[in-house]
Amino acid sequence: MAVSARPGSSRPSSRVTSTHGSCGRCSCNSNGCQTADGACDCFPDFRGQRCEFYYPFDLQHTITLNVVQGVRSRPGRQSDAHRHGRPRYWRSYDWSDPNVQIFARDACAEHAKHSHLKMRREDSACIVELFEASWLVPKQKALPLAPFEFEREFFAYVDSNPTVGLGGDSILDYVGVDCDAGGARTVRWMRDRILLDVRPDAALSKRAEVYRNWVRYLRRRDHGKPHGATRSVLSSDNYVLTALLDGVIRDTLIGAAVALACAYLCVLVASGSLGHTTLVFSLVVAECLVLTFTVTCLLGYEIGILEAVSMPIFLGLSIDYSFHVDHAYRVAAHDNPNAEPARLVRRALETVGAPVFAAALTTFSSTFVLIFARLLPFSRLGVIASINTTYAALTALVVLPCFLHLMPCLRRERGCWQRPRPKLRKLARRSRSLLRSLSPAPRPRTRPADLEMKLVKITPGV
Repeated sequence: MAVSARPGSSRPSSRVTSTHGSCGRCSCNSNGCQTADGACDCFPDFRGQRCEFYYPFDLQHTITLNVVQGVRSRPGRQSDAHRHGRPRYWRSYDWSDPNVQIFARDACAEHAKHSHLKMRREDSACIVELFEASWLVPKQKALPLAPFEFEREFFAYVDSNPTVGLGGDSILDYVGVDCDAGGARTVRWMRDRILLDVRPDAALSKRAEVYRNWVRYLRRRDHGKPHGATRSVLSSDNYVLTALLDGVIRDTLIGAAVALACAYLCVLVASGSLGHTTLVFSLVVAECLVLTFTVTCLLGYEIGILEAVSMPIFLGLSIDYSFHVDHAYRVAAHDNPNAEPARLVRRALETVGAPVFAAALTTFSSTFVLIFARLLPFSRLGVIASINTTYAALTALVVLPCFLHLMPCLRRERGCWQRPRPKLRKLARRSRSLLRSLSPAPRPRTRPADLEMKLVKITPGV
């Protein structure tokens, strides 16, 4: 249940003061920042139009994003010890340089200045910032330090096995300590743990947008990095999964568009009518859009891998029903050129109406069983396939005949928008003659009477 947060409450006070200088005018009940258009950009844990409600956030259901320094983005060769590839480090990484110390210490503070990154400042852990706050401040020291002194103090901090601010993790999960060729210890990489104000089960578009914001932000920040620092590398299981899903969905939609264009050209070549082909494909695309609206808005499904892969398949299945009805109409119009559109539509439905309905019924029966599957992907696939079959049958048997009845010009086999083109006809005649010249000559067929005459001629004594 939402809890109302009074202005000046104790919990958000530290957060508000830490972001006063970065977000401009602060209002919104002191729980958020007012943007240029007057809206409220609420701080983490606060919701509402004026950020008046406080919702405690469960940290176990947040996305953890790792920002790593010193590691190359692409791993090396795979081996038994490194199944995902041997890690590769930047030799130019000078972690003890004074400028690099300041750059690493101010990382979390710089991240928190950008509200679109959705960073939870109080729950994130930047290792150099924690090192200064929990180790150097009690000793009345501050960064930057001399390289030798920084290394000595930092390794002493690592050897003490600290737990403050690490969320129960080991310090070695944040720092990669190794030995160089001379046997001296050195740091190969450092990791900052960033907690985002985004749930792992949030919408794919929202997660992908946040990750894209992080990639663009880190790219701009790396342009001003000091000498000795390396490019930041994002590392997160949810980040990899989101990028994979986003890429699969994008590539699938591009493939569906290409497949639709190819199918349109193939049907156009097979039918020879631009008007009929355009009408059929327009209705099928509209049916797929209605299916998408039903699945996403009415049923509340998210567009994932299953939905993205199944949509092109359902598009191909939906074309068949409508194309058969349209072909029967064109055949009836060819046989009866002076008939009324209503009679032609009735003739087409009498010819292929029952087979199309039977085909749709059998497909619906086979996919409807999947709805009762225990596995969620199979059940969802059954729901989408059943709805698509119903919409495709209604489009072919109800919507398409209405359009054929209302467009009398489609009675002509050539369609509404095709005109005689002498040059194309001449090119077609030449192509046919060329194919006949390249094909082998047909063998003459021998009739029984000719065979009997030949036998009479070659038989002696006849």
